[in-house]
Amino acid sequence: MVAAVDAAWTDLLPRLERATAESARLAGELPGNPDVAAARTALFPLPDRVAQDPLGAADELAGAEAVLATARRRATEARAAAQRLGDDVAAAERSITEIAELIDAGRAHLADSRSTVRDPQGLLDPLDPAVLTAEQGLAPWLERLRDVAATGDVARAGDGLARWRTLAGQTLAAARQVAEANGRPAARRRELRGLLRAAQAKAAASGRAEDATLQEIAGLAREALAVPCDLDAAQTQVDAYVAAVWRTGPARRRTTRRKAEPA
Repeated sequence: MVAAVDAAWTDLLPRLERATAESARLAGELPGNPDVAAARTALFPLPDRVAQDPLGAADELAGAEAVLATARRRATEARAAAQRLGDDVAAAERSITEIAELIDAGRAHLADSRSTVRDPQGLLDPLDPAVLTAEQGLAPWLERLRDVAATGDVARAGDGLARWRTLAGQTLAAARQVAEANGRPAARRRELRGLLRAAQAKAAASGRAEDATLQEIAGLAREALAVPCDLDAAQTQVDAYVAAVWRTGPARRRTTRRKAEPA
């Protein structure tokens, strides 16, 4: 019996110390967690129980350790969820930056297309920056979710962030559509100018830069591309110049040598 009691003390005391230290750590990491609270309640009387009845305290300590194991597992899951939430919040912040840049681009492209193209088609009204900055906008909403996450309520913050991502995705798609639509007319004019320059370079490389016909067509293309540009007319003139450059020039008269007939 003495040997059994001694063995119990030798085993139980280190286990009790470890369990007590772990329960304190988990209590700080998971405040209000019922598993941790239950384990601490079970551990509180055990020092006296181990001293007075080490054999009887073994089962109680094992039960407290089992509860702590559950709390430890849940703490690990909570840390992983918090890490995922932190990554999701960082991605959400990048989405806000991208939306803001696209909204600015939509406005800039609208002004560019209106100033360089005559009667540009397909333009869209830019998004109001208030979708980001207003009280119910995406940026303040994300800040509130960050505050919820800071309290440790990862589940509620995660649910809110899922709804946030849905609206942010729709807003991002709309901002991108506006930016692309408003930039299309001016971009088409730039493409035509680049095509004209490339065709002129080809003409120069082939020794036809001074060709009067090509110069005349190129002049018409440049006039059509002048601001404000009529895109359809510019397309026609640039196409005409490109076709003229690629068109084979007048056939040169060839001379053939006949073999000398024998005398």
